[in-house]
Amino acid sequence: MTKLDPPPVLDCARVLAYAVVDESVIYSERGCLFVDGNLLGPVPRLAICQNLRETEIMIFHCDNELNVLGVAGAHSSVQNAKTAAERSYRGISNKWVDASVTEDEAREFLKLEFSGEECSFCGRWPFEVGQMIAKGNLRICAKCVCEFHEIVHKV
Repeated sequence: MTKLDPPPVLDCARVLAYAVVDESVIYSERGCLFVDGNLLGPVPRLAICQNLRETEIMIFHCDNELNVLGVAGAHSSVQNAKTAAERSYRGISNKWVDASVTEDEAREFLKLEFSGEECSFCGRWPFEVGQMIAKGNLRICAKCVCEFHEIVHKV
């Protein structure tokens, strides 16, 4: 991994492709992205990502350190995401690098990132569940809370 390569995962989403926006890429304010009510504007890095166990593809707009500044999503394929990015970043089409990150590699990376944060009851990871409640060293995911609720309230 070079300084310009992203990690296998950004904001819990598997990186499928990435691009550096250099001086040869022209930003045109098409498909404007607003974050917290403000126009994001041009960014130096883009990444095409996908959450594990989801089909939609997203474009992550990042700073030079690969911090995600904004997300444009709901693309049905990597190619559709690249086409959408080209509308705002003319010339980005030939900048994309395939990240070659498998789902297993992304999952292993996330397990290392969230080591010790899995549900104490079922072993699910925070990226696999909607919510996680923690108290001390114990954690319980929303799915287990629902299961326990059903057990306790059975007649």
